[in-house]
Amino acid sequence: MIICGAVLVGKITITSHTNIVEDALMALDLKGMCRMRDTEIKEELKRKQKTYYKIRDEISRLEDKIFKEEQLPKMKEYVGRCFKFRNSLGDDNQWGLYIKVIGIKGTGFLIAQYQKDYRGVVQITPSETTYYNSREWLFEIPITLKQFNAEINKGIKYLEKIKDMPLS
Repeated sequence: MIICGAVLVGKITITSHTNIVEDALMALDLKGMCRMRDTEIKEELKRKQKTYYKIRDEISRLEDKIFKEEQLPKMKEYVGRCFKFRNSLGDDNQWGLYIKVIGIKGTGFLIAQYQKDYRGVVQITPSETTYYNSREWLFEIPITLKQFNAEINKGIKYLEKIKDMPLS
């Protein structure tokens, strides 16, 4: 097989070892195909890009429609609710990650979250966007707003204790 650029042009039998590629191309009369001018290549690229952009825009439009019809109603059920997730670093040490779903932003949730890991590292994220499909596991254990606030208050007390530690 002879390949011209990225185009497979045919199967040939070569009997001469001198200028093999040139002989093969002349034999198949494909020499002109391999010398496509830059302008023709650029025009072909523009045509293909135009088709690509049309297809991409149509896919995006259909995905938006599916999101609005199927996923958005499910997501609205989570707004205003709080959850606890059992977090870990992949070992036996687990702690609670507490989440409050504040609203919907784009195709994701706007959430506030708090956690204090087993080492005492505190993480408070007052506003983060997370995505429903990729992080649905976060909503594993429903808790009340009162429980969420109690955990936040525990974190504040813990931080105040650290702040008030005497210097040695």
